[in-house]
Amino acid sequence: MIDVSAAIRTFLAYDGALVALVGTRLWAETDVPAAGYKPSDGGALCFKVRGGLPDFSAALYTPSVQFKAYGATALAANAVYRALFTALQDTRKGGIVRWAQCEALGQTYFEPATTSSTPWPVVLCYFSIYVANTE
Repeated sequence: MIDVSAAIRTFLAYDGALVALVGTRLWAETDVPAAGYKPSDGGALCFKVRGGLPDFSAALYTPSVQFKAYGATALAANAVYRALFTALQDTRKGGIVRWAQCEALGQTYFEPATTSSTPWPVVLCYFSIYVANTE
C-alpha cells in the first residue's frame, strides 16, 4: 500500500498557486501547524486522512481528507482555501493523484492559538481524493 498522505502532499507541493501562498508550510497527517508557526508567517495548510475505501481491486484508494487552511486574516486563510480548491476540485490527471471532489465547502472559524492570545483564522474543508495504489 502506498503512503496516501505523502502522495497528496507531493501533488499539492507542485501546484504553483498554492505554493505561492504557503511555501513549505504544507503539513500532512496533522491537525495543527508545526511548532513555531504563526499566521503572520504566511499561509499554511494542514491535512489528514480521516477514512475512506479502496476500490474492489485495491488499485485505487478513495480517502476522505480533512484540510485546514491558515492565514494571518480570515481573508488570507480563505485565499489558501481557494487555491487548494482550485488545485483539487475535479482534478483529472495522470500520476498517483487521479481525481478529487469537494465533500464540504470551506467553513471559516477561529481556533485558539497555541502561541498567543489571538485566535487563528482557519478554513476547514473536506475532499474525497482518488489515489492510485502504484507501489
